[in-house]
Amino acid sequence: MKGKDSVSRLEDTPPLVCAHGSMMRQSMFQPQLERLGACCSVITYDNVTWTNPDKRVSIDDLVEDCRTQMDAHGLDRCILLGMSMGGHMALEFALKYPERLKALILTGAGAVAFPQFVQDITSESFSELDMDGLVPRSWAERTAKVVFGGSTFESNSALIAHWIDQWTKEPARAVYHQGMTWIHKRDLLEESRSLTMPVLTIQGAEETAYVNEWVDPMLEAVPDIRSVVIPEAGHFVNIEQSDAFNQAIAQFLVSL
Repeated sequence: MKGKDSVSRLEDTPPLVCAHGSMMRQSMFQPQLERLGACCSVITYDNVTWTNPDKRVSIDDLVEDCRTQMDAHGLDRCILLGMSMGGHMALEFALKYPERLKALILTGAGAVAFPQFVQDITSESFSELDMDGLVPRSWAERTAKVVFGGSTFESNSALIAHWIDQWTKEPARAVYHQGMTWIHKRDLLEESRSLTMPVLTIQGAEETAYVNEWVDPMLEAVPDIRSVVIPEAGHFVNIEQSDAFNQAIAQFLVSL
């Protein structure tokens, strides 16, 4: 587990623990490590799905993995930032261990279960990776068209090419198991009404439509929630528009 600590202007702010999305590792949070360290300690980690690519894991396994990482760092509490798969885990974590969180930040994740047609389409796509070997380039290129915003394709094709190359170096079955942790996730909207910690959702304006559809109901359900939508970004908003993403988080931390 890697972290970056600095002298903080927010003396009482607990560390920001970042949980990555499918296909990604902790390196996806490099822009946050570089910039948000001025506000608080930032900790990233590769989750348990990478430890044994052939082992199927559940969303609760990811929750316990996050708790273990916190314990290893001696953290009683943190601000938990979850991206996509990490966000689905983070919401479950907040419901199971609310006493461990000062605040919750979700990006590319929400409380409402996926519609059945989305589950079917996404499951079919990830099932292609239930195989030995590495992620096929054709799968990585096709998936990039879904997760990155159109503006990023127009203005930063090098960023997309970098991540496609990274994905093709990863064990396919590990990515398959990552998808299986969240595609059929349970609906948490009613349970999310019990959240008492401040919650921030950050979405890219060019995010896939159904993602915003299952984030929006949280704005009515969660008692202390705020939302930021960042222009010219898709699913991976923290790397597509990292400056705006970091600013949104910094403002949230100052408000706590």
